Amino acid sequence: MREVTGIAYVYLLPLLVVSDKNIRAPIRVFAGENLVVVYSEFTLPQLGLVQLVKILANYLRRKGVNHVILLPRYINSEQV
Repeated sequence: MREVTGIAYVYLLPLLVVSDKNIRAPIRVFAGENLVVVYSEFTLPQLGLVQLVKILANYLRRKGVNHVILLPRYINSEQV
């Protein structure tokens, strides 16, 4: 998968992520052949999360996405 974009979002605290000496958006989108991952470095405030989910749902609906899988932030071997 490769990083395809980042999301600047009004509900986020004014923070940046530095990775491998590069500045990155706190919410990033990665894409592969038939998979898209939206990853956030920070927990969003409740109001911000609701708004972001609405935006993503509308976008995915327009793109014809049929399935969405939500994963918890941290997964350990006992949860799988």
